Amino acid sequence: MQVVIGANRPAWLNMVIRPQVVDRKLKLELLSANFPIERDNWYVTEPNGVDVFPLPMLRGRISEQLTQGVYAKQAEFEQQIVSGVPQMLAQIEAQAAARMDRVMTFGRWPMPVWQPRAKMWLSKLHIDEAGISASIGVTLGAIAPQSESVPIRRFPAPQTSSPVVDRGLQIAISRDVIQAWTTLLSTSEVRKFHTLDFHSEKFRQLGNPEFLAQVLPGCFDPHAGEIQSVLSFEQPIQFDETPAAAGEPLPSRRDQVSSSTLRMVGKELRLTISQRPDRGTKWQAVAEFPISWQQDFRMTAQKTGHRGRALVAFGRQPGCSVLAQVWR
Repeated sequence: MQVVIGANRPAWLNMVIRPQVVDRKLKLELLSANFPIERDNWYVTEPNGVDVFPLPMLRGRISEQLTQGVYAKQAEFEQQIVSGVPQMLAQIEAQAAARMDRVMTFGRWPMPVWQPRAKMWLSKLHIDEAGISASIGVTLGAIAPQSESVPIRRFPAPQTSSPVVDRGLQIAISRDVIQAWTTLLSTSEVRKFHTLDFHSEKFRQLGNPEFLAQVLPGCFDPHAGEIQSVLSFEQPIQFDETPAAAGEPLPSRRDQVSSSTLRMVGKELRLTISQRPDRGTKWQAVAEFPISWQQDFRMTAQKTGHRGRALVAFGRQPGCSVLAQVWR
């Protein structure tokens, strides 16, 4: 025999829960729960294969009594469902903790050692008439082999809140995440990188002795030894929410869900060109170029399907300012 609940419409399990953040983990406190089964929304099938010996004529009566006995246990069914709620909430807490307690990486980067390694954790929860809001903190791993010597830097949460939406899901990412990561990069052991390690031919050209002899005539002899060009992050990158007013407008698309315009500002990316006669001698700096730049982007969330979304960035040509210091 079978007990079918929700035969004509959904049977709702009603719960009153107080979500909390304890030790950066989600905790669900159950205040009350009930599972009302309406009379016309469930049924019990007759048992299959009831045999009564030596009085087979009682088979129908026994079957009916068994069915009615199950109907009489409606309150017990409701209680059994409610008694399983604490275990269900514990499973939800465990699943949420498992999703948070893992190292995440983001995107593809020109240098593998720059790959951000992050762990997310719950900071606070807020529930009101507009819905539920969750503030999530991020811990970024040190970008260095000797991470024990790297001090922990703490960045406060944004003071301004995101605009409330009427429905759906809204995700807001603080610009400080990029600043925090580039702060780690600018103080790490891997903030310097050779231009020849880039895939871009324009960057690789900065390490070409013939090219450097043309743009820096008289500074060094391209055939007098080895030359290396090294770029280094000296200061973190910042993002400003500045509307793109000058120049050609950044593109927008019909399938975009939302978009915003940001300005990326790099205060100092230093190019150092060095030379040495042979491998047995130290590198001697020939020229340094502190580079500051800014570039406007339009970040757009686009529809890729009924449920899918993709984050796409359109960028304008960057503006740069370069100072040169050359040693002859």
